[in-house]
Amino acid sequence: MAGELTHTDYAFLILLNIEGREVSNAELDRAYGVRLVGESYARLNGLGYVDTRKSGSTYHHTLSSSGSKLIGSPIIVTDDGAEPKKGKGNGREQQLWAALWALHNSQHDRPRMAEPNGHRGLDERIRAVYAELATEPGAWVSLSRLRPRFGNVSKSELDKALERLLDASDVELEPEENQKTLSVEERRAAVRIGGEHRHLLSIGMR
Repeated sequence: MAGELTHTDYAFLILLNIEGREVSNAELDRAYGVRLVGESYARLNGLGYVDTRKSGSTYHHTLSSSGSKLIGSPIIVTDDGAEPKKGKGNGREQQLWAALWALHNSQHDRPRMAEPNGHRGLDERIRAVYAELATEPGAWVSLSRLRPRFGNVSKSELDKALERLLDASDVELEPEENQKTLSVEERRAAVRIGGEHRHLLSIGMR
């Protein structure tokens, strides 16, 4: 039952939903710094929210239809006992839960434009990674910190996704005002849009 799930369990469900595909523990670790193991692994598989297969020593996870249905609406956190349990997740997992919970619910509040197949998953991955890196919604995050989290995505593909995100009312991409302070990595990470190089990403302010 959903009431048996912890914050960390929900974070994994949201991550798998964002990816929209089968994801290995190694991929989760590289992209988000977490692995689906232990109590969360046993609970999510036991309740039928995640399907896992083992290939060699590697575990590959997929969000099941039941899991998709469960998080197909906002996750309500209240004081009446209906909220997910806090569980025993480490500090990083708890931070990830908080960021993903906010991201997940914001997606349900914001109307979406229809996107070609494959675009939505990458766009939501950018939002999830931004939520981890930003100190608060709307904070400026350098693209030099964002790009390393997308090692399996080409620069041109990520550039297109960043430009596509500008269609959303809560997304901004701006150049660094003081160009002299930019490092080589920051210059390389910039995305060129509208004839200018943009170095800083902000999500969450309208």
